[in-house]
Amino acid sequence: MFNSKVKKRKNLKDNKSFLRFTFWNFINQIVMRVHFKKISVIGKQNLPDGAFILVANHSSRWDGLSVQFLLNRRANYMVSPNEMRGLQGRAVKSVGAFPASSRHDLVSFSLERLLKKEPIVVFPEGNIFNDSVLRPFKKGAAKIALEAASRNHNIPIVPLAIEYNFDPEIGGHSVVMRVGQAYLPSICEAPTLAKEMHLKVQVLKEELTGKVA
Repeated sequence: MFNSKVKKRKNLKDNKSFLRFTFWNFINQIVMRVHFKKISVIGKQNLPDGAFILVANHSSRWDGLSVQFLLNRRANYMVSPNEMRGLQGRAVKSVGAFPASSRHDLVSFSLERLLKKEPIVVFPEGNIFNDSVLRPFKKGAAKIALEAASRNHNIPIVPLAIEYNFDPEIGGHSVVMRVGQAYLPSICEAPTLAKEMHLKVQVLKEELTGKVA
């Protein structure tokens, strides 16, 4: 499906080692519990045991940490190349971050990790938007899902909505995550699948906030 383009792109390397991942994952668990007075998860049973593609809204720099807290396992995060510089870059690479850059073979790398039973996490809005408006989804996650389906790999998609609040009753910040039902993509065009992903995350957001877009 994408072979003619993939050959021209650079291969990515998985930077997760057992020790580095274990250390930073442990630190992440502590940081989340210290910063948030309340962490709630709805629908955690919807997370498959093996590989899946998780798509979520992107409203805070806490999103990646929140998802890793939720998963608490080896996973891979498509992130902006700007987030992969310096000390922060070394840390996020250790827990599975890889750059969302067209210079790299993102599809092949993602399929490789998925076949090793590791989830791929994508925030398809592309940037952080903290005004509670869910922007249109970019096509990266859809392309990965469709390429997997075209190769007869049954990789489900899991929609996720994340909402942050300051709760006066508990005197601190809270985060709630709602995990939607996993589903297998039908063969269609990437823009169509991206719109379907968007709709599923939008519905979950509305269930959390009670606000209809």
